[in-house]
Amino acid sequence: MAVTGTRRAEPASPRTANLAAVLRALRGGPLSRTQLAARCGIAKSAVPGLLTDLAGRGLVRAAGVLPGNGRPSRLVELHGEGAYALALSIEADRLSAVATDLAGRVLAERAETVDVAALGLQRGMDELAHLAREVLPGAPVGVAISVPGLVDSAAAVLRLASALRWRDAEIAGLMAARLNVPAEAVAVDNDANLGALAESLDGAEDLFYLSGGTTVGGGLVSAGTILRGARGFAGEVGHIAVDPVGERCACGRTGCLETKANLAAVLRAAAPPGDPLHDPALGV
Repeated sequence: MAVTGTRRAEPASPRTANLAAVLRALRGGPLSRTQLAARCGIAKSAVPGLLTDLAGRGLVRAAGVLPGNGRPSRLVELHGEGAYALALSIEADRLSAVATDLAGRVLAERAETVDVAALGLQRGMDELAHLAREVLPGAPVGVAISVPGLVDSAAAVLRLASALRWRDAEIAGLMAARLNVPAEAVAVDNDANLGALAESLDGAEDLFYLSGGTTVGGGLVSAGTILRGARGFAGEVGHIAVDPVGERCACGRTGCLETKANLAAVLRAAAPPGDPLHDPALGV
C-alpha cells in the first residue's frame, strides 16, 4: 500500500544543535558548566544561555555543587519528569509502545501480538497509536518508530517492508496525525539501525549490530554514525542469497539468509519433523 508525499528534514540551527548536545551530555549524569562546554565542544560563555533556555522548558534543573577544592562549581542535571518520549516498534507479528521520561526511565510499556501484514497499513497504525495512547502520561516531545524494512530516514518514509507488505508508507505523518503531534517530532528508521545506534550510546563508536526474530537484519555504525549506503541497504544481511534452491523469501527472492535464520527457521531446525514444539508466548 502506497502513501504519497514526503517530508525532508531541515538542517538544525547551530543553537538547536547545541541544545540537543547539552541534553545528550546530561544523559550521563549531572555536569558543571565547564564540563558541559568541554563535552559538547561549545564555548563556555554560551552554556548559561543554553541552560536558561532548557530550564525555562522544564528540561534541566540545579543539582548541587561539584565537590573539590577552590570555588564550588554548580551542577546541572536533566529534569526527567519535564518531558516524555515515545518509542514504537512495528514487527511482522508484534506491535509495542514504550514511554520514557527525559532521563530514559521507562514509565510504561504495552505490546500486542498480531499479524501486522493482515491488518494492513491504516489498521496497523491505528493499533499502534492505541498502544501509544495507553502508555503516554502526556504529550511526547519526540516519537521514534522502528520498522523492519528499507527506510528513507530523511523523509521519514518506509520505502519497503516485505514482511509487512507495506511500500512507500509515510509512517511519520500517519502517526503524527493519530497522536496530534508535529510530523517533525516523529522519526522513523530501520529496527537494526536503531539497535546499533542504541548500542553505540554506551561508547562504542564502531560496531555491527545483528538483529533476529521474524526478520533478520543488521545495522552498521562507524565513528558514531549510522552507515546507510548509497541505496540505504547497508547492513541488510537478511536478504543476502545463501541458498539458490532454498525457500522463497517474503521479498520475492529465493534462499535469503532470513529464510534460514529467522525465528521460524531456527525452531524448525531445532526439532525433528513431527515434534510438537510449541511456545504460546511466541505464537509458534
